Amino acid sequence: MLQSTPLIQAAEEGAHIVNELPVHPAWFGIGAFLLFIAMFLATWAFSPRSTMPEATDHHHADPAALPADEAHAVAAYEAKRGH
Repeated sequence: MLQSTPLIQAAEEGAHIVNELPVHPAWFGIGAFLLFIAMFLATWAFSPRSTMPEATDHHHADPAALPADEAHAVAAYEAKRGH
């Protein structure tokens, strides 16, 4: 009974602790949104999409022009695909 006495007294007195936020709550959401947009733009800026060649079937029109190791890799890949 002695351990709960301060809790009972605080409840009877109507003790109310208020932790005020430093800004309006909506600004937390706006700040988070802007942070995620900044992270998205940083990710997009470092993506290799701008340096990759177009993915077409006619990228290497002449397979004989490929170096030997790439020609072997292409042949092994096409053998797995069944072409």
